[in-house]
Parts: sequence; C-alpha cells; structure tokens
Amino acid sequence: MSVRKTALKGGLLLGGSQVASQVAAFLRNVIVARFLSPTDFGVAAVFAMTLNLFDLLNMSYEKLLIQAEDGHEERFQSTIQWMLLLRGAVTAALVFCTAGLVSRLFGVPNARWAFYCLALVPLVRGLGHLDLSRLQREMKYTAAVKVDMVTNILTLVIAWPIAYFKRDYSAMLWILIAKVGINVIASHCVASRPYSCSYYRQYVRRAFSFGWPLLLNGFLIFGIFQGDQFIIGSANRIFHHSFYSLADLGRYSVAFALTMAPTVIVANITSTLFLPLFARASVGSKEFDRRYAFCLEALALASASIAIAFIMCGGVIASAIYGHAYANISSFIGCLAAMQAMRILRVGPNQAAVARGDTKNAMISNCVRSLALFTSFAFASRGLALVWIAAAGVAGEILAFVVAVIMLWKKQRVSPAVSLKPAGIMTAILAVAVTLNLALTSITPMMRLSLTLLVELISFITIAGIFPDLRQTAATTVRDLFRWLSNFRLNGFKITVNP
Repeated sequence: MSVRKTALKGGLLLGGSQVASQVAAFLRNVIVARFLSPTDFGVAAVFAMTLNLFDLLNMSYEKLLIQAEDGHEERFQSTIQWMLLLRGAVTAALVFCTAGLVSRLFGVPNARWAFYCLALVPLVRGLGHLDLSRLQREMKYTAAVKVDMVTNILTLVIAWPIAYFKRDYSAMLWILIAKVGINVIASHCVASRPYSCSYYRQYVRRAFSFGWPLLLNGFLIFGIFQGDQFIIGSANRIFHHSFYSLADLGRYSVAFALTMAPTVIVANITSTLFLPLFARASVGSKEFDRRYAFCLEALALASASIAIAFIMCGGVIASAIYGHAYANISSFIGCLAAMQAMRILRVGPNQAAVARGDTKNAMISNCVRSLALFTSFAFASRGLALVWIAAAGVAGEILAFVVAVIMLWKKQRVSPAVSLKPAGIMTAILAVAVTLNLALTSITPMMRLSLTLLVELISFITIAGIFPDLRQTAATTVRDLFRWLSNFRLNGFKITVNP
C-alpha cells in the first residue's frame, strides 16, 4: 500500500474517532448551556479554567511510554503510573487549598464548595491505567479510541438529566466528575496488564528530564486557550475600569468553544494525515516542498470555509444552538473565527518542523502568540468591548504564524513564499467576508445564510483555481476514499479493510 493510501486510511480511522468525540463534547456543552443562564455558564467556564490551570503540572509522562525504547517494561510503566497518581494527589491538594482564593477572584464566593469538590477530578484521574499509551507503541489505537468514544458518549448521555435537574453551575461540576470517573474505569477495562504502582529512581529521573519542556509549553498553551477567558472573568477584581461580568465570560466561552470545535478536528486530522508524509520525504527535495505546499493549501481552504461561516452567520448559529441569550456574541465571534483560522494554518509549519525533529518551532511560536495576552490585559484595564480582546488574539496568531514560517525557512530551508501565498489568499477572502458582514447588517437570517453559501462557493473556486495541485490531489483523494469505502466491512467489533 502506498504512503498516501496508508496515511489516508489511518487518518480516516483516527480522524473519525476524533470527530465523533468532539461532536459528543460539543453537544454536551450545548445541553448544559441550554439549561444554564449565561452567568451560571460563566461559573462553569471557571471550573474548566481552574482544572486546565492546575493540569499544567502534566509533564506528559504517558508519551514517554510511547517514545522510550524500553517503554514496554512493566517496571517502567508501573513507575509512570506511580508518578501519575502522585501528580493527581498534588493537583487535587492545590485545587482544594486554593478553592477560596479562586472563588473570590472570580466573584463567586458562594460557589466555594464546588471548587472544593472539583479537587476530585485530578485525584480520580491519577488512578488511570496507562496500558492505552503502551499499546500505541505497537500502533494499536483500538483501546484508546474505545475509551475516548465511551467516555464522551456516556458523558453526553448523562449530561441531559444532570443539567435538567440541577439547572445551575453545579451541573457542570458533576458532569466533569462523572466524565473522569468513566474514563478511568474504561482505561482499566481495556488494559491487558494488571494495575500497579512502584518507584524506581532511574525511571523517575528520565520522566522529569523528558517532561519539563512539555511543562513549559503547557503554560504557553494555557495562556493561548484560556488567557482571554481568565482576563474577562477576573477583570472586575483586578481593574477598576472594567465592566465585564460572569455573563460576558459565559458568552465569550460559548463563542470560543463554538469556533474551537472545528479547529481541533481539522488540526488533529491534518496532523494524522500529513506528519507521516513529511517524515518520509527529505527536506529540500521537490517531494517535501510539494507535500508541504499541498498541506498549506488544504489548510487555507479548510480554515477559510470554517471562518466564513462564523463571520457571516455566527450570531445566527449561536442562537440556533445555544438559545437567544447568546445572540449578541455576533459582535466578536467573527474575530474568534479569524483567530482560529490562523491557528489552523499554523499547524502546517509546526508539523513540518516536528517531522524533522524540531519541536522548538511550536514552542517559540506559542511564546510569540502569548505576547498578545499583554494587549488583552491593556484592553481589559480600559474596559473595552470584548471584540478588542478577540482582535488581540487575531494579531497574536498572525505574528505567531509568521515566526513559525521564518523558523521553518531558517532551519529546514522551506521557502516562506510556499506558506505566505495560501495565507495571503485566505486573509483576502476573510476580509471580503468581514466587509460584507459589516455592510449587510439588516438582512434576514435566510438571506444571510444564502449569502454565506455563495461566499463559501466563491472561496472554494478561488483557492482551487489558484492551486491546481490541490484540485488534482483532492479529486484523487475522493476517488481513493470511495474505493476504500467500497472495500470496508464490519465483522462484529473488528474493522477490517481489504487492500
């Protein structure tokens, strides 16, 4: 089987599970938002931010099991599971001890009890079985896919009754606890080894040596994904001129989650499809340049399609999914969509660098992206509208993309023009969408939807016309996909594909 077909098959299988999991998680948030007021949803967003902040203690020990040559040894796995349990206990203690401080910082002292209970999430997570990671050493992803799917689907099933009976911020608390419990139980159910914890000093030292750069990158990612929401949620306690409320945080969190969901799906599928293709081609060769160019062209097409929909119909989409209480997010959801579009495009140079063993590209570009938080702080201190917070994120992503492209050029000798041309075309298309959206504010939702579909069609024709290799490869991929599907069959619980 050719490299392209192998990557296509793997990308479709893993990408399918990613899509299903993201859709389940998205629907879960929609259910909760439907039963909660924007203010209560803002408190629920604080729960997520708190967990994400303390989860930065994660040094990705499980990835070491996949990367290390002796990762299959039972003593190694047992030590990593001991470290995972220790990390969970330490994180739980920190969440518990800072519950009062966090609840006061975000102006919800009555929810202190909920932050105490939130400590159960990292504590239970520390009991997870790492056989899922060990099996991935042998390219066996079935167990991990099953656990991920079961966790998200069961959590989705129980979200409705919990949200229906609670109807306040505590609904998200119990859903988070239930989710981590289901995940841990499922990880033990699919494991082939008995669970054990032990301490071996040599493995502990290796784990710390492996994990500290990832710990630093984790702080950067938190700032990128949660920094704006943290600023909005705590602005009233930090700045005297800020007028943001928990309702504003709830609306901003909804808009961010809405634009983030397709970003995660596209990024994960793209990484699965193109990382092996980059790794199998020599840097500087025509084949590497061709594959990289196609990756950027495909990302430009995908990101433009997603961003246009939110720029022109963001308010309509939010009202239809979350309710009329979130209709006014149309003022800033377009900026968030443009920010996510640039982030999708940045996957290209980051993955091309990783394929050549350069992990600093993503870290440095994330450092540059984090500088936008200082601008967000400045805007929040002056009490500016939420659209300015989102605009700062757009500027940060553009700058981070340029830095990633320059680093790829200096270290891997990939011409910046290969990256900047698709980015420029995508930016021009989004500028047209923004102009139309501002000029036609009084049209009906149906007319807005029709105009959006027209702009989507024009953008697709434009990008496909400018990049003939993208058009040709897309046609070949669709033909291979139909051929692959014609040979697909399901036997019991085992999926087989005929060559």
